[in-house]
Amino acid sequence: MAVTSFNLPYEQSDGKAIEKIWGFTRSVGPARFQSRDRARSLRCIAFPNIYQHQVSPFALVDPTKSGHRKTMALLLVDPEHRIPSTSEIPPQQEHWAQAAMATSEASSAFKLLPPEIRQMVARSTEGFMSEAEAKDYRLSLTDERTAFVGVQDKKWFCTIYNFCEH
Repeated sequence: MAVTSFNLPYEQSDGKAIEKIWGFTRSVGPARFQSRDRARSLRCIAFPNIYQHQVSPFALVDPTKSGHRKTMALLLVDPEHRIPSTSEIPPQQEHWAQAAMATSEASSAFKLLPPEIRQMVARSTEGFMSEAEAKDYRLSLTDERTAFVGVQDKKWFCTIYNFCEH
């Protein structure tokens, strides 16, 4: 049975019970501090998307020397859900297809076509993406994810709940 506020016994305005059952108080939202991790050199910190995170500013130990911080986002997949691999999905890079067409065997009929016709064929072949299109697509996905995270943050992590029943 799902746990809801309807089947848990607590008195109206019983802040202690609400805190014990749900883990937050009337004036504080449901986001809780879980832990603090230090990102060490050549290490990776991984956590599921249900957790918010904050990247703190950093300073060089010796500010007279040059230095930098690199951050890489790895989008992990759930091993319970099958994801098609590259062995099942053909390459989508336009320049790969163009290179394959340009280096086709001399005996190939495609090689006998004038370069203008080969370029027309390459441009009209669907399913390929140029590098510029791929970068635009990546930006659009990033914008979409950022907007989604913003909405979810407000909905789940920043909402203040009031358990008053009237």
